[in-house]
Amino acid sequence: MPTSVVAAVTAAAFSYANATAFTIAGYALTSGQTALLVGAGVFALNTAASMLGKQRPPTNDFLPSGMADRTLTVKAAASPRQVVYGETRVGGVIVFADTTGGNGILHLVVPFAGHEVNAFVDCYFNARLVTRDDSGVVPISNGFYTATTTKLLYHLGAAAQTYDTVLETAVGAKWGSSHRLRGVAYVYFALTNNTEYGGSPPSIAISVQGRLVYDPRTATTIWSNNAALCLSDYLTASFGLAAVYASEIDETALIAAANICDEMVALEAASTFTVVAATDVVTLATSSPGIRTGQQVVLTTTGTLPAGLALATTYFWIQTTATTGKLATTQANAFAGTQIDITDAGTGTHTLTRIYEDTVTVPTISQTVTANAGTDVVSLTTNEFDLRTADRIRFTTTGTLPAPLALATTYYWIRTATTNDAGKVATTAANALAGTAIDITDAGTGTHTMTRRDRLDRTTKNARLKTGDIVHIANTGGALPAGLVAATDYYVGDIRDQHPISRTDTAIGDTFKVATSLANARAGTWIDITDAGTGTQKIRRKKEPRYTCDGAFTLDADPETIITQLLSAMGGRAVQVGGKWFIYAAAYLASSLTLTQSDFRGPISVQTRVSMRENFNGVRGTYVEPYLNHQPTDFFSITSATYEAQDNAEQRLFDISLPFTASGSMASRLAKIELNRGRQQISMSAPCKLLALQVVPPDTVSITYSRYSWTAKTFELVGLSFAVDKGDNDAPYLGVDLALRETASTVYDWTANEA
Repeated sequence: MPTSVVAAVTAAAFSYANATAFTIAGYALTSGQTALLVGAGVFALNTAASMLGKQRPPTNDFLPSGMADRTLTVKAAASPRQVVYGETRVGGVIVFADTTGGNGILHLVVPFAGHEVNAFVDCYFNARLVTRDDSGVVPISNGFYTATTTKLLYHLGAAAQTYDTVLETAVGAKWGSSHRLRGVAYVYFALTNNTEYGGSPPSIAISVQGRLVYDPRTATTIWSNNAALCLSDYLTASFGLAAVYASEIDETALIAAANICDEMVALEAASTFTVVAATDVVTLATSSPGIRTGQQVVLTTTGTLPAGLALATTYFWIQTTATTGKLATTQANAFAGTQIDITDAGTGTHTLTRIYEDTVTVPTISQTVTANAGTDVVSLTTNEFDLRTADRIRFTTTGTLPAPLALATTYYWIRTATTNDAGKVATTAANALAGTAIDITDAGTGTHTMTRRDRLDRTTKNARLKTGDIVHIANTGGALPAGLVAATDYYVGDIRDQHPISRTDTAIGDTFKVATSLANARAGTWIDITDAGTGTQKIRRKKEPRYTCDGAFTLDADPETIITQLLSAMGGRAVQVGGKWFIYAAAYLASSLTLTQSDFRGPISVQTRVSMRENFNGVRGTYVEPYLNHQPTDFFSITSATYEAQDNAEQRLFDISLPFTASGSMASRLAKIELNRGRQQISMSAPCKLLALQVVPPDTVSITYSRYSWTAKTFELVGLSFAVDKGDNDAPYLGVDLALRETASTVYDWTANEA
């Protein structure tokens, strides 16, 4: 019987309908409700097995619709809702527009997600950061946006979301209590007429920490960019496949996939090297495409470094070939080709390590304050403290603090004022977020000072930090900030652009916090940094999560496309067996079944090579780079001289797109898996006895077969079907036909030197 290789998700029927819609001031926003009837491979005895994420032929279509334009805000009569997973920058759809003050102020309502989100992080007008305080006021007049009259009011889309009373006050009956937009994350913009807008509203984009997802490892629903959890959420969401989690998601497989996604992968690449002093050329011992012009490197040695070079010094690489280059003192010099003059080769064995490093400071932000015992309000002397609710604070005094506040104690701010100059104090971050303030019973004596030291600032972005990355913090010439320890893994989060960009402000840094675990970084549980330290502080980005999911899509896309794109973030597979979904992240699966010749019902069929049309020996493509305005960006291609030689020295590149990947090294890692999978070219059809029912795609099977000299050769199961054969006296009996493709643990091998 011919083998049935089951397709990804073969839809017996698919319909897209607008489940709900609202129209405000002539603009409509629709909620796309998708329905997918999965009819993929319904076999005898009603047993089904289907797999998403199969081998694809090479294609030049590597920039899918929506990947290039998702940061644009548009005006449309009707638009499908947008779904955001992880953290990314997106545009929205203007659903309300009005003017007041003689057309002096433009009021806009812009939904950015058709669901509740964790946070709006940063907002950009015409690609320029807009500084905003917790009340929504733009407090700094920076030459582009007018202070106090430009407002950005955030609504995160909770089910119990209330309407915006500030907008109601501004425009009257055009916006009222019936305009709550429950389940829609939106921003109300009040924009003062400004010639800097160029005669029209600015192009608006916003960085969003998107949908909350269920994590079975902690039995909590939290924000996470774990790729497996995001896919599970889509499969079970009402706007997705509406699968019932308890009965239609295999939790054991999901947990295993989530753990794989959260594994930390080293980023620093190292190679021993030699130097030719006459030419200043540094020759690496191994081909290292991961070290490229402008990247930071440090040097170590077992003897003495070549003259002109020093230990504990950051240099910048000038790449000349895959194994050679030169060194520069600055990044600018590296790009200009201005190398260091090296005058001898040194002694011993030298090692060059690519690093990602930034100098950081702990800003000590202090202001004198007063306390009102009647209202529990703490008032600041100015409104430029840029405090957010749940920020950590401490108090000092020349006399006695207001009761019951204590010295050397961390408290948490509750933002209450619209001018950023007053608030209340809580004992915990949770209390601050809930608005539960400390009861202050007197004003104290003397002069009180409030200090905030909970963030790290950097003025460069060499490290290209992302939420969940592991960093180490080191000090020279002093002491680390209290609360931090050298050579310790810290996890980055709450990354925010720090400076508005104007004609006179060229700073491009950002600010971030650190946590003791990946879970804490995603949950917003930060380390309490209690002083600024002394000397120079530097952070080095050491590791990143193996796979994350950071991107957005609209609900007019078909579910197969959405699932395939979500799977691309982890090189994964999604399998439906008997109505239950099994989710797998890209990782080698140990063999779960061994088959020998006695387990086959008949001869096997083997194909040793794929067609030239499907063959490739390199992978290139795009991902979304947060440090280039979240635009599609080429990752460094993965090629293989060995594979090219096998293909008669003809380079054949496979183009892929990774719209939910926000790291170049992660993209290269996924590309290498794609390449190695493609070079596992032996496929076979195996008519098996019912013993083979123990496995489902994508399980790994070991096969011993003397004709092909196979001893426990590993294959990945890509499809199965029942078969009915005839035995003695033409009596029918059941069998299982397997479709298999060779695999190996080396498919998933990775070193930091490769990206």
